[in-house]
Amino acid sequence: MFYSRLLECNYPDTSRVIPTVYNTTVTMDRKALFQVIDRASLVAREERNNIVQFTSLEGNVVEITSSSPEIGKWRKKI
Repeated sequence: MFYSRLLECNYPDTSRVIPTVYNTTVTMDRKALFQVIDRASLVAREERNNIVQFTSLEGNVVEITSSSPEIGKWRKKI
């Protein structure tokens, strides 16, 4: 069974959520990126929100982090 209802309000303009012009372009090894995200997700799975964050971009280095209250914090630069 599926239930829905129409809300009587203005829905946010989703076309403005993702920018159409980008000031930064990052090029990296896809396999290395997937491996780092996979490793970070092992820590993030323990937390309720399962968040893996790209926390900084300095030159050609991207920092990826995740955390869990039970396990701790994880950080890797690629």
